[in-house]
This record gives sequence, C-alpha cells and structure tokens, in this order.
Amino acid sequence: MRDVEVRMCVDSAGCRFAVGGESRGMMHGVWHHDVARRNAWHARIVVAMLTLVLSCIAYSMAVPAMEADSATGPMEVTSYTVGPGDTLWSYAQTITPRGGNVNDAVDELMRVNQLDSPALQVGQRIVVPVRHGDA
Repeated sequence: MRDVEVRMCVDSAGCRFAVGGESRGMMHGVWHHDVARRNAWHARIVVAMLTLVLSCIAYSMAVPAMEADSATGPMEVTSYTVGPGDTLWSYAQTITPRGGNVNDAVDELMRVNQLDSPALQVGQRIVVPVRHGDA
C-alpha cells in the first residue's frame, strides 16, 4: 500500500488540499464561515422579531383601549353654556323620559361630552341630546 501525504493549508482565501504533493484544486473553507454567517443572520432575525413583539406589547399597554362612542345614527343636540347652580343632574332631568332613570341620562351626558366626572364649571359648554315628545 502506498503512503499518501495529506496536507492542509488554511489561509484567508480558504483551504487548499494537497495529496502526495500535488495540488488537487481549491476547496474553499467557507463551510465554517457560512455556518457562522448563517448563525449571525438567524440571530439578527430573532432579535428583530423579539424587538417587534416587545414593541407591539409596549404600545398596546401604553395606549388605552378605545371604545366607539358613536350611536347607531346621527343625534340631534343642543349646546348649553353652564350657568351658576347648573348641574349635570338638572340637564339630565330635562332629557329623561317620564318614568326613566335620570342616572342613565347623566351617564349619557358624560359619555357624549367626554366628561370624567359629573362636576360642571360655570361657563363650560356642554351638548345635550334633543328629545322630541319624551318628557
């Protein structure tokens, strides 16, 4: 059996194999480089996806859920300037149908005027739905 010398040289261009002293061509040592490059891309993709997911979660926590405040159709309203002694309750009484619940009308006025509390300030402008023949 013949002894065969196998020699491997590694340089920046790749690997060169020599068998029995003859060069058998160039076999680039890019396998290790390709794996490292592929792993780097996979890591970048994973980091980008995690960043996107965390950004979406942070956005959903920072922005409160909004409910649609629109009624099923247009609403006729009238505008009032709050005077001394006026309360949301007094305005709600004017739009509550006979036998109806004034609390429901107060809630509606708060929703329509986007109020956080039923407290009103003198000079404040509010809108009140117009009710035809209810009261």
